[in-house]
Amino acid sequence: LIIYVKAYKNHFSVAVDTSGDSLFMRGYRLEAGEAPLKENLAAGLLQLSEWDRKTPIVDPMCGSGTILIEAAMMVMNIAPGSMRKRFGFMRLKGFQKDVWERLVDEAVSAEKEDCGDLHFFGYDIERRVLMKAIENAKRAGVNGCIKFKRESVTTLTPPVEKGLIVTNPPYGTRLGDEDNLRDVYRDFSHTLKTQFKGWNAWILSGNKDL
Repeated sequence: LIIYVKAYKNHFSVAVDTSGDSLFMRGYRLEAGEAPLKENLAAGLLQLSEWDRKTPIVDPMCGSGTILIEAAMMVMNIAPGSMRKRFGFMRLKGFQKDVWERLVDEAVSAEKEDCGDLHFFGYDIERRVLMKAIENAKRAGVNGCIKFKRESVTTLTPPVEKGLIVTNPPYGTRLGDEDNLRDVYRDFSHTLKTQFKGWNAWILSGNKDL
């Protein structure tokens, strides 16, 4: 159990860390790409998109699969963090283990077995990254809901007639990356305009120029 004490000009604040590891760490993502999207941010993006939880989602640059895994967990009613074994509050003196275990059991019993007829589609050009995404989906228990495939954005075609695109493409954090990514963004925009007419696309990028 970690206690933080901060002092400034004889003013002190004391805080108890009831989380332990950061709460965005759900417990399923042991494998990630170079710049992974945090799990809670991926879930927040899905909420912002006003996704109805009935529409298929396509991620053309899925990386470690975080967006699609979070979407599938929502559909299957899997509680965030239910896979974690430890939280900081478990070390508090008044922690009641039996109450916590009952709450976890209730959450697990409310889960659905699968996503029904709804499927999600993840694509990436790197086979190594896709393998990580598949393993993460298995750990989260949602691998039956997501279809992963190695595919470039230049040759991508809709896997279903109508759906939603939610993606976090690379945006070049290192020197020289931006020049290489201009072609990727150009190809991606061409694919959207020619192949995905009538779809809605939500794209998070940390680079306004791209």
